[in-house]
Amino acid sequence: MFEFIFYVGMLGGVLLVLSVHEIGHLMAARWCGVRVLRLSVGLGSEVFGFTDRHGTRWTLAAIPFGGYLKVCDSRRAAADTAKHGLSDIALNQRAAIVAAGPVANLLLAGGIYGSLLVVFGEGALRGIGSANPAIVVGTLLSGFSIVVGLYNLIPILPFDGGYLVLIGIETLTRKPIPQRIEKMLCTAGLATIGATTIAFIFFVVNRFIAAKSF
Repeated sequence: MFEFIFYVGMLGGVLLVLSVHEIGHLMAARWCGVRVLRLSVGLGSEVFGFTDRHGTRWTLAAIPFGGYLKVCDSRRAAADTAKHGLSDIALNQRAAIVAAGPVANLLLAGGIYGSLLVVFGEGALRGIGSANPAIVVGTLLSGFSIVVGLYNLIPILPFDGGYLVLIGIETLTRKPIPQRIEKMLCTAGLATIGATTIAFIFFVVNRFIAAKSF
């Protein structure tokens, strides 16, 4: 029973953490008057979705890893939606939209852990060593939310930190970053992330095989 509650709680919690990250971006974008076209939790093809009254498509994708927010950009959009574009707002507003995702994750982490302390008192301090599945799941999700928030601040594209760096460069140079350069940096960033992930998996597998050989 413990394992069932644990795995169901973790799956729902992971989706919650990813959703909160993207909702943070969405709320900031709407506050700044930017039209949001799509919010996706997960990557890949859509499994479930709906369109809200603002015209934003909310989707749950097939791969429960990551997510993204698609906003209108006047450099690419039709003239009738240009006034809602990301490129038309001030740089500090764009930075606020980008930073809102990680900030939302950090606030969620604090909210989860604070709730555990209120409900379970000193028992929550045991964290993952507790026999209570709610405390274990809550502690893990609080930590996961912190990791997601900080991980997204890594200063390479397509992470939020990478976009914050580009906004900083644009602030100093007073010139927009060409789209082709942004795409090149994004491709290089994805390649770096992919190579790092493969290297990490290879390292873990090798350590596992070495441990089994003794």
